Amino acid sequence: MEEQTSGATASANEQFVVVRLATEYLEQFISLGSWIFAWQPKKAMRTESAKACIVDTASGLIIATAKLSVISPVSSFVQLRSCRPFQAAGQLQKNTWRNRITSGNSLFEWTITEIDRFSDSMVVETGAGRTAYVSARDFRSAAPSLQALTLKSSAEYFVGRLSGRDRQLLRENLQSLHGKRLTFGSTCSGTDIIVPVMKQTISVLCKLFNVSIEVVHLFSVEFEKQKREFIMDAHGDSGFHLFHDVAVFRDGGESFCDVCQQSHAIPTATDVLVSGPSCKNISKENRRRSDYLSCYEDGSGCSGFTYEYGVKEAVARTCPAVVIFENVTGLLDRPKDENGQLLQPQIEVVTSDFKNLGYVFQYSKLVANRYLLPQRRTRIYGTADLDEGQSAKGFHQRMSTTLMDMSGDGQFDHDAVFLRDLPKTPLQGNAARLVEEAVSKGALQNESNDLFVDTSGLLCSEQVGSQEEASQVGFVLRDRSEAGQSDDRNTKQYSQFARSTAQAHQFQVQGGRGNSQNSRSSGSCC
Repeated sequence: MEEQTSGATASANEQFVVVRLATEYLEQFISLGSWIFAWQPKKAMRTESAKACIVDTASGLIIATAKLSVISPVSSFVQLRSCRPFQAAGQLQKNTWRNRITSGNSLFEWTITEIDRFSDSMVVETGAGRTAYVSARDFRSAAPSLQALTLKSSAEYFVGRLSGRDRQLLRENLQSLHGKRLTFGSTCSGTDIIVPVMKQTISVLCKLFNVSIEVVHLFSVEFEKQKREFIMDAHGDSGFHLFHDVAVFRDGGESFCDVCQQSHAIPTATDVLVSGPSCKNISKENRRRSDYLSCYEDGSGCSGFTYEYGVKEAVARTCPAVVIFENVTGLLDRPKDENGQLLQPQIEVVTSDFKNLGYVFQYSKLVANRYLLPQRRTRIYGTADLDEGQSAKGFHQRMSTTLMDMSGDGQFDHDAVFLRDLPKTPLQGNAARLVEEAVSKGALQNESNDLFVDTSGLLCSEQVGSQEEASQVGFVLRDRSEAGQSDDRNTKQYSQFARSTAQAHQFQVQGGRGNSQNSRSSGSCC
């Protein structure tokens, strides 16, 4: 297949069908000159001059443009077996195509010619999905690389990856908030990292879009004493309320506040609520998980309790405009009960509950290494927005597209993120089992001796050998904020917290491909 290399030479008036493909299929599509899709362009684009813009789903980068030569329906196994992409595909991909034919759905073989590879880093500015039709005017340079390990730089990086449409919507929303207060609170707060993130992000946006918005931290709710002490040390002078238990939203009335050492009425209004209820009973690492398959429905276990009162009741009482939700991927599982009947995934319970509360809810499974952190930590992140007549499907599509635009290959430098001098104690109990399983997983093995295993959810790291091409699953993020002395203090507090938890939760293991005895892991499952 003859190819050219281009620095985005397409004419401004040229029209393209946006074709998004996973990285592992892109080169096959281009080298074979054809691929099998479950869709075809609109009739208006099926012309002799039709062109495709081929985009890497993972990075969002335009890999090439090409002329759409032929689009042929594939509706039988005979036709499918004659397609070159089918002949060259792996067994898993072949089965996917076969299943579609079996279910009575057509496939389409796209044949491309005149492939024009892009040498420059370009993206499609609209952030549109696979069925979009764009012009070369929608091509723009990719966002600049990350400049520094700071919250300010991170915010600038992500804003730079937004599409032109999203930037305009962001501008309009910020202008509507000009001169006003933006309040937020958190439940199941942990170390309350959302506090500096919110403040730094809004500060960057205000400067970028020339608006003034006062960010006010109203409350936090954290059960664990050690974490409350940390929140006090890091953020205690900002005038917020720190409560002990999400049950305050069940009981109403007043509750004791650690900041001022007095009882205060629970919050009744906030603009933004952030919550990550306990994952203990949902985590796939919990051997008693089967006892809590419907914990979000019946409120059982600490996961059910913290969801019931830290999310549902907190939302009902504080009526936020936006809710940010986080938890482990176990929410997506559809387990069987003792009679073998399939149960609904708990994420569907969350979606239904938010609908009943008057919100539309969108969730995505995100991997940390697509959003700057050098680790493969996969979590569910959801956003709830006041319904106000908007389409749930449309909201989900818009949010998914924006998150895809913001993802990329850029990452913080490994040695700048991970603390290398955490103390070690002998490996024992469940942590030993988790580390052994992680070491044995083929997906985590490469030519490096590095293996990072998170077994506690506490801010700890583990290390074996050199730091090249690390396989990572746990971390300590150093908060190097640029906001001045108070943030310098926060940095010290985060480091002290990491070291204090490490004293009780660091373990010595042997891992990776090397023979080093120097690996470290960090104590439970979240």
